[in-house]
Amino acid sequence: MATVKTVFPATARIPAPLTGFAPLTVLSGGAAAPHTPVLAFDATVAEEAQFIGQSVAYGSGNWTIRIRYAMASATTGDVKWNAQLRALTPGDAQIITADAFATANTATDTVPGTAGHMKEAAITLSNLDSVAADDYYTLRIVRDAADAGDTATGDGRLVSVTVEYSDT
Repeated sequence: MATVKTVFPATARIPAPLTGFAPLTVLSGGAAAPHTPVLAFDATVAEEAQFIGQSVAYGSGNWTIRIRYAMASATTGDVKWNAQLRALTPGDAQIITADAFATANTATDTVPGTAGHMKEAAITLSNLDSVAADDYYTLRIVRDAADAGDTATGDGRLVSVTVEYSDT
């Protein structure tokens, strides 16, 4: 048994054609410092990002979604992340633009004590939309800023999302 991992950096998100998507921002620590692209999720309204992948060698069981993020200004409070999956199997009687996402799985994570420090939130994704091996999928990540459990102020800066699942 092996764990299959797919890492999506912030730049791998589907371009945001609509409102409600977290904007891509590039952070810089100065002329000689590396630039870091992030998705800036607002603290007052729910914003999302979508990533496209293929469930190569998926076997069975829940997925783990790991969200690496840093806060722009918050040093206290919690941030609430939602993850939803939409799976499409070749040969399905499904129009690719009409399929819906499965019910969201969530995680509430306490933010780092220092603004700008990276942290990882993990979501167990059990609502898998009947995903099968080698399906095309869209993963939707939402910062649910409107939820009472999201108490952190300032943008949540998503650095990357990692999808993990078993091949057996």
